[in-house]
Amino acid sequence: MKRRKALQFVAIGTASIALWPSCKMGGPKAVEGLGLDADQEALVDQFATAILPVEGLPVETPEKRIDFITTMLRDCTSPDERSQFKNGVNELQEYIQNTFQKPFDHLSASDKETAFSHLQDGDGISANLKVLYSKTRSWSIQHFTTSSYFLNTYTDFQFVPGHFYGCVPV
Repeated sequence: MKRRKALQFVAIGTASIALWPSCKMGGPKAVEGLGLDADQEALVDQFATAILPVEGLPVETPEKRIDFITTMLRDCTSPDERSQFKNGVNELQEYIQNTFQKPFDHLSASDKETAFSHLQDGDGISANLKVLYSKTRSWSIQHFTTSSYFLNTYTDFQFVPGHFYGCVPV
């Protein structure tokens, strides 16, 4: 009887070892159709958050900002603009690493301000970085201005169908 239990444990152990690699939940996945890996997607998210920080505001949107940006990039741009955006992300990584010798998420507020002023001036930066900065900035602003918080707080927005006034003198 002990031999049977030992063989069962060996069989279970062998099956577990054989199945272990397939149970791995994977490393960074690329954004579908864009060629951006998870690190680049995180950089774009940090970049967009640095452009328009919304911490402390009750901004509720159907999707996260990075999902909005990648959706807009995938669905509303040409393949040339997508490749410029991707090349701009690569150039931004190189620029931040060469200028500040640390990743973007470790930069101080003054370093980020220096980087943004350099990008905003447009002096000596490539067309790819200009595309990255302008698209990310405009999509971040669009994502914020279409949130229910912005529409209800700063505009006189009312959801359809609005008010109905039945007895109004003509």
